[in-house]
Amino acid sequence: MIVRRIRLGPFAAVLLTVSVALAGCSSAENGKGSVGPAAGPSAGSTAAGTAPPRDLTSQLFTVSELPAGWAVDNSAANSSTDTTPPCLASVKAKVEPALKADADFVKGTDFPALSQHIGDFGTSAAASSTFAAMTSTLDRCTDVSFTSEGTKITGSIGQMSFAKLGDRSEAWQMVLSAQGQTVGIDLVLVQRNRELELLLYGELGSPDVGEFTALASKAVAKLPSS
Repeated sequence: MIVRRIRLGPFAAVLLTVSVALAGCSSAENGKGSVGPAAGPSAGSTAAGTAPPRDLTSQLFTVSELPAGWAVDNSAANSSTDTTPPCLASVKAKVEPALKADADFVKGTDFPALSQHIGDFGTSAAASSTFAAMTSTLDRCTDVSFTSEGTKITGSIGQMSFAKLGDRSEAWQMVLSAQGQTVGIDLVLVQRNRELELLLYGELGSPDVGEFTALASKAVAKLPSS
């Protein structure tokens, strides 16, 4: 079924960290998700003029911070069959984050689902250039159709009005359909100083924008201001 094949984590990972899989990541403590250095020869290193990477785990949601009924979703970490839509695969970060962290949550069996990704880019300038590159690509994307496990999934994405968060933010709505089912995914990209946070909220049919706004505001409030 489509609800089992469309996971939010891979979409967030490809947007924030270039590849679908968060290569090189290890499990974080307390069920917060996964955290680790970016893949590549510069992973974990600090470039001249940048601040040392910080621990991002404290900036992720814990399940106790979410409304009643939400639980840690470990199924996304075990899924290896998701395929990146060609349009989203073209997203390229200008600078790899020195550190990144993610967490996935679900309310009920499959939906609604919440995926949270944070990247520390070392400097505000590096985060800003990556924010600009990502938003430019997403603004040009319209068709996000792809095939997963032999099933054709048709999709579209467009800009969405949303509360302004952090130093800057942009939001989009993605709609994916297959086998008579439709999944709506709202996503917001936020920059606060040297960090970017990408949040995705998915639901069968139309997502609850009110709940997503509340969750996103609470998530961004955990990001450091400097």
